[in-house]
Amino acid sequence: MNRKLLSVILVMLLALLCTSCDRTDDTSSILSSVNSEFMETKSKSNSSDSQSVDYSDLPSYISGTIITDRESGGATTGMLPVDRKYREIFYNLNSPYRDLADSTQLDKWINENLFGEDYESEMAIMKLVRDFKVPKEKFEEAIEKQRQEYIENGFDMKREEYEIPNADIIYTFNNEIINNYYRID
Repeated sequence: MNRKLLSVILVMLLALLCTSCDRTDDTSSILSSVNSEFMETKSKSNSSDSQSVDYSDLPSYISGTIITDRESGGATTGMLPVDRKYREIFYNLNSPYRDLADSTQLDKWINENLFGEDYESEMAIMKLVRDFKVPKEKFEEAIEKQRQEYIENGFDMKREEYEIPNADIIYTFNNEIINNYYRID
């Protein structure tokens, strides 16, 4: 329990004890103290809620570091629209990431969350780790598994179809940051 809250509760208990002892002067000063302590605690709590998180340490996407189908002159992979806003990884859930979810619920979750008109509203992998409450450490293990598989098979991870997700970006759960990072220039 928060120390400030605990101290407020203790002061309130003391105030109640003083009330039962007919010490009205002490009671009002204690209640006044409790009230000001409570308001100060509430004010600090509200101000911390409105503070934004510092994302300055996050990596930035450097334009051109991932070769998209558009840049290579290739056809758009899979069922992704030609005029899509984001790189392929934004929409896809490859095997090691699907394996992080409860397999008994995964198919239903995919149908409910990845198809429809709002497919560009949130990154598929981010939705999965958020909705299935996947710990970041487990996700990073899946990333490493994918990376090793790509290395063993000689895949070029600079190409869009073999891009490795960025756990730090995804675990912000901030759509603006994620969308900006995975955008197609």
